[in-house]
Amino acid sequence: MFWLIFVVGLVVIGVFALAATGALGELKSDDSLETNAPFEEGQRIPLTLFGYQKTRVDQVISNLEAEIAVLKSKKN
Repeated sequence: MFWLIFVVGLVVIGVFALAATGALGELKSDDSLETNAPFEEGQRIPLTLFGYQKTRVDQVISNLEAEIAVLKSKKN
C-alpha cells in the first residue's frame, strides 16, 4: 500500500512539474479582461486577474509625465 501511494505521489508531482515547465501546452492569449473602466479612488494602476495591463500602465505613465510637465511650467 505504501508503494502505491508513493508512486501515485510521484506521478502527481511529475504532472505538475511538466505543467509548470510548459511541456503540456501553453495558455492562449486572452484579452477579454482588457477594459478602460475608470480608476477607483486612490488607485492608479488597475490590477487584472493575472497582473497589470501594460496599456493601462503606459497610459498612467503618460498622464503623469504630462502632469509633471504642467507643474514644471507653472513653477517657472
